[in-house]
Amino acid sequence: LNLVVPHGDPNYYDLRPSTRVRPGDELDLDGFFGLHPSLAPLLPLYDAGSLAVIHAAGSPHRTRSHFVAQDYMETTALGDSRANTGWLNRFLLASDSNQSIAGVTIGATPSLSLRGPAPTLTFRSVSEFVLANGPKRSALEDLYALPAGDLLGSVADATFPAIDALGQIPLASSAGYPDSFGGVMNEAAGLIRADIGVRAISVDLVGWDHHRDEAKRLEPVAADLAGTLAAFYASLGEDAERTLTLAITEFGRTARENGSRGTDHGHGSVILALGGGVSGGRVLLAGNQWPGLGPRDLYEGRDLAVTTDFRNVFGEVLDRYLGLARPSDALTDYWASPFEYPGLFA
Repeated sequence: LNLVVPHGDPNYYDLRPSTRVRPGDELDLDGFFGLHPSLAPLLPLYDAGSLAVIHAAGSPHRTRSHFVAQDYMETTALGDSRANTGWLNRFLLASDSNQSIAGVTIGATPSLSLRGPAPTLTFRSVSEFVLANGPKRSALEDLYALPAGDLLGSVADATFPAIDALGQIPLASSAGYPDSFGGVMNEAAGLIRADIGVRAISVDLVGWDHHRDEAKRLEPVAADLAGTLAAFYASLGEDAERTLTLAITEFGRTARENGSRGTDHGHGSVILALGGGVSGGRVLLAGNQWPGLGPRDLYEGRDLAVTTDFRNVFGEVLDRYLGLARPSDALTDYWASPFEYPGLFA
């Protein structure tokens, strides 16, 4: 609610007397919604039609646990704590991808959204992953020269070509990117521009759990997100329109601020969709209807209601952007209906 402010709903100001974006400080989008001022780098992208906002979006599951909610979002298996494969991995599998470079997590551990039977890669940076030719490389190749069908041998057969492919990638200067998140997205941009077969990239941005002093603590992370996304889009050049970026969170915050001038774990939130041919310059709402922030409108009496199920967002992306004939192949026990798509590519 503080990132994409419903300044046309007076209840917003009543619920957040000290944490709100002050009236007039928001960057107006359509007369009802406005961006947090720290998201200013995104406004030109919105105005140009390259950025769309899906509001009142998220998971219909009731959990308020970060870890549980994020797992459900990455597996799309709501309520099933045993699920261990991700929707992006199932997309790669359904699209017959057998190259490990097709799915990449830039970080310390594999993203759950990319875990599964389709081969993927995880690394902190391209430079750390590349293994130069020499005695160490030769020794490893000899060590993993295992019989056909051997699991470790198969992994090695997929990994060494990926190392070679990554070794050819020229990374652009990170100038223009914010310091923290920018380095990761500069790596992602390099992978995309190289056009070596990458289909999906997952990254994490932490630091959004503002139970206290939200007005102050939100500014730097919002500026980091916006500045990085704008620099990322610009650095992609002609590849920007073939690259869809989704910024999505496991849940939103309570509509009413707490006693520490922060907000607690909530429900409905926003999803940002950048590039990839989206029909942007719009705030998308299910049924073109804002659910409202009045006492009778709030979910469980405390949260912005979820009216757009995140799985319908994924379904539209899988169908209309990634070209998967049956989006349900990548979504666990869920049929994403075109009638429920948010309309990113309308």
